[in-house]
Amino acid sequence: FKNYNKIERLNIHLNERMNTLKNRIRRIPLKINRSKKIVISVKKDTIPELGRRLELWKDFVSFVGKKYPQYDLTSESSWIKNIEKVKNIIEKLENSEEDARELIRKMFIGGDSLIFAGGLVGVFMNFINEASEEKLKKFRNIIIDVKNSGEFKNEWIDGTYKLIYEFNKNGVEGYGKSKLKNHLYNIFGELYGKLHIEREPIMNTCSRKVLKEFYEFEEYNYNEFKEAFEMLKQKYKEIVGKLSDFPEGFINLEIDIMFNFFDKVKVWQLSPGENAEYLEKFYKNS
Repeated sequence: FKNYNKIERLNIHLNERMNTLKNRIRRIPLKINRSKKIVISVKKDTIPELGRRLELWKDFVSFVGKKYPQYDLTSESSWIKNIEKVKNIIEKLENSEEDARELIRKMFIGGDSLIFAGGLVGVFMNFINEASEEKLKKFRNIIIDVKNSGEFKNEWIDGTYKLIYEFNKNGVEGYGKSKLKNHLYNIFGELYGKLHIEREPIMNTCSRKVLKEFYEFEEYNYNEFKEAFEMLKQKYKEIVGKLSDFPEGFINLEIDIMFNFFDKVKVWQLSPGENAEYLEKFYKNS
């Protein structure tokens, strides 16, 4: 019986210890790794067409020159000047040198706006024009964070959306919540790309449209867009090289200009060249 009692006491002690450990485990916060490996797939049988498109771009610039109505690859390019102006306004915002609302207007609103995606949505423009100083200051801080960040953050979209929604709930619901968020992705994709053009691509409707012809990626996911862009950039370097007079490191801008060219110009609108030098090539790709 003595041995039995000892065993019984030991079992009770072990059960108490197990219960204590279970309670401790319940209190330990689980750290779940939610990081998702980005896998971008190439659309079937599209790479030969991408090669032809890049060859066409290279030949057209070689023949027509570095300046055309839909592109400017010269050292005096308006595209380069646009980026310089964006950086200048952000610097003034950060240093509180001028009226913040007026600087933000110059950035996003009007015919001369620097972020082209900014002037397309009424609720966004109304927010900039009429929001309280407090809300505008929060938006200013988001813009400054875009300049100082080493990565694209979805919280910029969420934070700006929240500010606009609080400012004009009915306007946002009338326009469409998801539609506004998608538009904000275009705005911040363009702003972030221009501020960090030496290492990051510009994401907007035009660039996504061209990339989507060749790669599968989530449409409003900057990191997936960037992976697809980098894949295309490798082909660009192999086939095209460098066509612009831009400083070294501005290859992302050169590619973005090409996106704009193919989005705005149909192949059959292109000149076949003197003595129809490029007629066969243009015909095959039209």
